Amino acid sequence: MKRFLTPLVLALAAVMSCTPEEPASISIDGKTTYNIDGDARQIVIGVKCNRANWTYDLGAAASWLCANATASGLVVDVSENNSSAGRKAVISFRAEESTANVVINQSEKEAVMTLSCDRIIEVEAAAGSREVTVETNLSSWGYETDADWISLSASANKLTVRFSANPVEEIRSASVRVFAPGEGTRRVIRDFTVRQAEMEVDYGTEVLSEGGSSNCYIISHRGTYKIDATVRGNGKTVSGLAAPAALEPAGAKLVWQSAKGMIKKVSFDSEAKQIVFNAAKVNGNALIAALDGSGKIIWSWHIWFPTDEVTEFTTSQGDTMMSFNLGAMHSRSDDIGSYGLLYQWGRKDPFPGSPLMHGGSITTVGAPVYDIDGNTVAIGSTSMYSTADNNLAFSIANPTVCISNNQQYASCRDWLKPAESNTALWGNPRGSIRENGDYHNLGSKTYYDPCPKGWRVPSPRSLRMLTKSGGMAWATGEAEGILTWGDLGGTTTVQIADIDADGLVNLKDYKDGWFFILSQTPEIISYFPATTRYDGMYAMLMGSMVGLWGNYWFNAPNLDSDGADTYLGTCMSFGIKDYGTNGPKEDYSVTLSPIANGSRADAYAIRCIKE
Repeated sequence: MKRFLTPLVLALAAVMSCTPEEPASISIDGKTTYNIDGDARQIVIGVKCNRANWTYDLGAAASWLCANATASGLVVDVSENNSSAGRKAVISFRAEESTANVVINQSEKEAVMTLSCDRIIEVEAAAGSREVTVETNLSSWGYETDADWISLSASANKLTVRFSANPVEEIRSASVRVFAPGEGTRRVIRDFTVRQAEMEVDYGTEVLSEGGSSNCYIISHRGTYKIDATVRGNGKTVSGLAAPAALEPAGAKLVWQSAKGMIKKVSFDSEAKQIVFNAAKVNGNALIAALDGSGKIIWSWHIWFPTDEVTEFTTSQGDTMMSFNLGAMHSRSDDIGSYGLLYQWGRKDPFPGSPLMHGGSITTVGAPVYDIDGNTVAIGSTSMYSTADNNLAFSIANPTVCISNNQQYASCRDWLKPAESNTALWGNPRGSIRENGDYHNLGSKTYYDPCPKGWRVPSPRSLRMLTKSGGMAWATGEAEGILTWGDLGGTTTVQIADIDADGLVNLKDYKDGWFFILSQTPEIISYFPATTRYDGMYAMLMGSMVGLWGNYWFNAPNLDSDGADTYLGTCMSFGIKDYGTNGPKEDYSVTLSPIANGSRADAYAIRCIKE
């Protein structure tokens, strides 16, 4: 049976069978914010939308973006950021009333800059130029220098560095900076150094022994030098020493040098009988030797190249004294270069001092020395249990060997055996004898004297002004740090300068040595460092006493009251017993002896005076 629907029913049915359309919806399928660097790249943005048609808007300021819509989203090409700042774009998506946004933040592009040169450009002493290629992804770059002898200019990607001629005999350096302006990763700096060789000066060849010879020669510049290889020391005959026979060398060599490269070449001119050597502009000390046909050392000479000029002053005793120690580089209380070299009494050849300003231990050895190839040269010692090498011939043939007197110490404090001991080696055999309370025997220079041409080892008279009596003085530190000096006559005064100008002479004025007042009118003050010593028994450096003990040789041996040799040498001596945590203590005795005695086997410092 058929069923018929009334018109009302049909209308109702029609309404019930029609569903309204869903609202438009659009969203981002994935990231909504992209933080990217300055390089070009492609970004694919997924889009979800319930409408077939949707739109996007890059924004008016996003000319650096290029987009292409696909069925699944938007492909965005991002161009390279060549500006000096970051940039931002907001891409808007719309489907009817529904919207979604994607943010793209692009930083400035990381700057790249490379230079075609090394960090150091070595250039010649003459004027010239160098060209440096600058490779960079930046649109502009600049340059600057800190030197007035450098000028800079640029063209395209080339930086031209021009330099003037070096007017001095010193290497000079200038810094050059290449940079690009900008913030953050756009700021880039590249530095390099232009190092120019020193001015070349042709000094010719200097004959150091011309006008007089010695066992030590001072040089003041790099160059070629010659010395007469036939003369021992000053070549003079003095009482108590055999006449110095002429040397007959067959060769020459560098024994040691305190700085690598100081002496570059040593040779022997057999026709002129001269040693020829080439010195670089490297300050230091060196020992050069003449050799016989078998290569044995027959004599040696000390070459001294200080950093400061050796000057002189006149003391209240009437001596013209050197401004600093023999072998020192200068006179400064804050530098080990003031200490100089050490000598066994009567020997002409030096030993390197301590590498330490103060302190050390019994294992401390002397500062290193090197051969001509830069290898370390050992400073040795003779056997403590034999006197076979305790003779003059051995000392001459072995200038790098400190001679021990341990085997004969109880009976002889010399490095020579008693039978060979010679009080005249430094030219003042009776210099320790006083006449009317003073020292009148000043001595004369011998061919074993270690001082340079025109200078000699001082006499016992030379530093008598250091204490009021000329004899030993001592001091005891009090609680407030005042040193009260005394001697056998009671309270006394000493010629020590008040360096800190506080009105007191105390341990605050002690700077690993004393500043002695050597003349009052005019005032002459000179620094004498506590160089310590080589101990004669062990023939080794007493490194533990560096900065505490100062010993300076005189040219006289010590004689007893009957004029007999005691195998001691005369010296100036000062000492502090010990150091505290932060320097010298203030509660123990301090000594100063303008005239003292020391074992001749010990190696002390020397302050030369004019002949």
